[in-house]
Amino acid sequence: MSLPDRNAVFLSYASQDAEAAKRIAEALRAAGVEVWFDQNELTGGDQWDQKIRKQIAECALFVPVISAETQARLEGYFRIEWKLAAQRTHAMAEEKAFLLPVVIDDTRDAEAKVPAEFKAVQWTRLPGGVAAEKFCARVLALLGGLELEPVRPRPGERGEGAASPTNANVKGGRRVRAAARLVAITVVLVLGGYFALRPAPNAGDEAALSIARPTPVAAAIPPSKAQQLVTQARSLYEPWDFASADDFKLAERLLKEATEIEPVNADAYAALAIVSFGHHVFGFDRSAARDALLRSAAERAAKLAPESDFAQLALALLYRRSPGTDDDAVRLLRALAARRGTDKFILRQLGSVLRATQRDEEALASFDRAAALPGGDAIALISRALLLGRQQRLDEMEAAVEEALTLRPDYGYAHIIKLVVTCYHRGDMGRTKLALQQIPARVMGDERVAAVAGFMWYWARDAERATEALRHVSHDYIESNVVTMPTGLLIGLVHRLAGRKEAAAIEWRGALGVLERRLKLNPTSASDLGDRAALLALLGERAGAEEALRGYEELRRLRTGRAAPGTWQIYADLGREAEVADFFAERLKAEYSEGTASLAAQFRFNPCLDPFRNQPRFQALAAEVDQFYAAVAKGSAKPAEKPEAKK
Repeated sequence: MSLPDRNAVFLSYASQDAEAAKRIAEALRAAGVEVWFDQNELTGGDQWDQKIRKQIAECALFVPVISAETQARLEGYFRIEWKLAAQRTHAMAEEKAFLLPVVIDDTRDAEAKVPAEFKAVQWTRLPGGVAAEKFCARVLALLGGLELEPVRPRPGERGEGAASPTNANVKGGRRVRAAARLVAITVVLVLGGYFALRPAPNAGDEAALSIARPTPVAAAIPPSKAQQLVTQARSLYEPWDFASADDFKLAERLLKEATEIEPVNADAYAALAIVSFGHHVFGFDRSAARDALLRSAAERAAKLAPESDFAQLALALLYRRSPGTDDDAVRLLRALAARRGTDKFILRQLGSVLRATQRDEEALASFDRAAALPGGDAIALISRALLLGRQQRLDEMEAAVEEALTLRPDYGYAHIIKLVVTCYHRGDMGRTKLALQQIPARVMGDERVAAVAGFMWYWARDAERATEALRHVSHDYIESNVVTMPTGLLIGLVHRLAGRKEAAAIEWRGALGVLERRLKLNPTSASDLGDRAALLALLGERAGAEEALRGYEELRRLRTGRAAPGTWQIYADLGREAEVADFFAERLKAEYSEGTASLAAQFRFNPCLDPFRNQPRFQALAAEVDQFYAAVAKGSAKPAEKPEAKK
């Protein structure tokens, strides 16, 4: 049954994009949405014009289709439609949902020739007009009365949390919105630090995800409003690795509304717990408040429906996040897997907690069970690849990554792990550059992929390609399971690599401002304190950098008992050569014994070390790194056989 006309969606497009617009319209109609979609832009006439104006004045949502075709056409009736829609927003409260721009190709947001009002709201990318299920769910949610999704600062805007001013030194006159959390990206990406910070991509496949579903409502009884909201929310977050931060945020809002409408709906609380767990897994929000919400929602679900598998799954995820309760998580997930052996989400979660508790072979078996299910399982394959990498089974790791990409060429995280194999594990920049060139353009829309690609091109000393990759990053600060970075830190380094010192300083000043605002909210954020020290050092403010470094090191030692992996970079920017050498001599030795290669890759490729590479101690360390990677190439670099770094 379609929604009533007062909830209609107006689809506006250039005639050249008719086929893509038609696909979007058909998907929305299949989801029960009324779509106003005039298939002949050239009809013309006063009567037709008045009809279009009336529909724009009365529609519930306005969906402009943006593309290279609209970019090329400086005139067209669709531009009248866009201006009418933009004007209508002037009479609306900021919270009202109305504009929902869709981009169907690689058109960049900052360069889009659209009304300014379009740039104040969240955009959606639907390559070729193929409307994903979660887009239809978002439309249904907005038509159901939810407020507009949180406004995402668009390139060129100002204000706290918004993009920084345009920098004329960036190619094309466009400032690159990017950054790199220089002190942690390698640790988060791979091995030791990576496995400690992220339980791995352990769920979700957009094509086939079956997370222990709630008991179906009887066909004769229509689902309640709360249950409809739960269903919509699940369509947003269940793709898991393929869902965005905005998907998780909207899903959470739907679920909170469901619990307000129906406080005894166990499914709503269980889903809210799973969403909160996802926020932690993907690094969108790892705050104490988030953990508290996970706990309260999971416990509420279990209390309301103790026999529900969905509630038991929520409880298992709570145990995964709670100290000392991994065995309880294993117990619950094993029981769920026994009852629901075709549930990929459960199998991946079981594999991840088994991996975390060093039960590697059982973990591999769980991932393999998921991957063998109908339709295959790209996420399970990547989870398997990460475990194989920890065991230095690199050929098998690469095979798993390639199989995942065959199933899902658009899987951004799989492309990142491919870079991890070539750059970190193998230390091969030639293969890394080839892997970078194979990333599809549409995948670069994932800011995590764009940031990592920018970082890798920086290591390859290709400032132009690094700049091009970072054009796809539009936020001042990225916070995720892979990359945590302030705007301007990396792009400033790229500018410095290209000899643009003034442009670099502008970027670093902007990034410093972002960090100062964040530190006001969380003064003990170790990552932000470390980045602040790094930025002050890069800007030549030695006294401030030294003071910030002392505070950062003290906090890290209190929390972990040792210096952070990124400390050496601050030492390097302060010119403290001996301490840089001491750091690598100690930590590389530890890496060789542990079978990891994060700092070895840093040592081999990072341009920050270039001023020291001709010094005797650094040449000796470089020889050991070369020896290590030579052993890797021969397949003989087992932990017990790795060379010890000389003091």
